[in-house]
Amino acid sequence: MGSPELIVMAIDLGVDVFDSTYVFEMTGEGFAICFPIPNPNPATTNENATTDESPTSMRLVKLWSTEYCNDTTPLLLDCCCYTCKNYSRAYIHHLLTTHEMLAQTLILVHNIHHYNRFFQQIRFYIQQNKWLLFKKAVLSY
Repeated sequence: MGSPELIVMAIDLGVDVFDSTYVFEMTGEGFAICFPIPNPNPATTNENATTDESPTSMRLVKLWSTEYCNDTTPLLLDCCCYTCKNYSRAYIHHLLTTHEMLAQTLILVHNIHHYNRFFQQIRFYIQQNKWLLFKKAVLSY
């Protein structure tokens, strides 16, 4: 278990503790996790962002793909993790293709950060008694 949809369905069934290798498996395959995370305050959303708030955003970025060899954008726009602030998709693609260990480290930093944000939003929506709104948003991707 690890995908956002499976986590939401498990929470709906009463599961409140998760132990998953999803983030590590995706990292090992060279995927940056970039699924949308519902925003509790749409008024603060950057209209030009194609990240967390857009249901059409990419869910996984396969950094092994040659389409990223010249892509100077971060893994996820508006992400504030160390990797996204300091490195581009092209650089991480280069690290992967040259088999540098730093590639997995940078992807893992981003993936863990993104999943932590996802769980923060889950807790927020549950505390605000808006779980059904969050669930509907996640399952509509």
